Amino acid sequence: FKPDSIQLNSDITSIKETSTGQIWITTAGNGAILLKNPYYEIDQITAEVFRGKDGLSDKVFNSLLTRDGTFYCLTDVGIKKYNKTDNKFDNYLLPDLTKYWMKTVMFEDSNGNLWFGTYHGGLYKYLTDQEKMVIYDRRDGLANNWISYITEDSQGNVWVGTWGGGITRFSGEKMTNFTPDNGLDANQIQC
Repeated sequence: FKPDSIQLNSDITSIKETSTGQIWITTAGNGAILLKNPYYEIDQITAEVFRGKDGLSDKVFNSLLTRDGTFYCLTDVGIKKYNKTDNKFDNYLLPDLTKYWMKTVMFEDSNGNLWFGTYHGGLYKYLTDQEKMVIYDRRDGLANNWISYITEDSQGNVWVGTWGGGITRFSGEKMTNFTPDNGLDANQIQC
């Protein structure tokens, strides 16, 4: 495919650059697009489209490119992991990761742990070295169960944005919430 032959009729949900300079673009209704040589002249760029019929989904809400180069897509049919060898997407399942709550965001922290935010189902942290899932929700002190964003600062604190509850900062296992009650301007976090 040439980029000018690709029809997009939905929002772009993420853009990620691989270590080899390829660009992944995910969309809310047109699957994912891999630009294989994005730095060439526009008429020389080649692209490949992955959709539901190709094992992905047309609806990709977010993506993650891990430090080891693994590319994941959060879709309406679960988490999909790109298989470079077969050039296709496979289902990605982890023990104790919810199948009920839709995943909204996925994040890899500096220790290699994987964090999963959900739509009203709280936060899941997969401890890769222990192969163990830890679950956090409002009962544990999480600001809200609808997770909209996850990031990590230079001190190793993980910041979790929520829709309706403000922000929760994890310093190790200690949680601190930031809301309008203590100075945050809004409870709806979208990044």
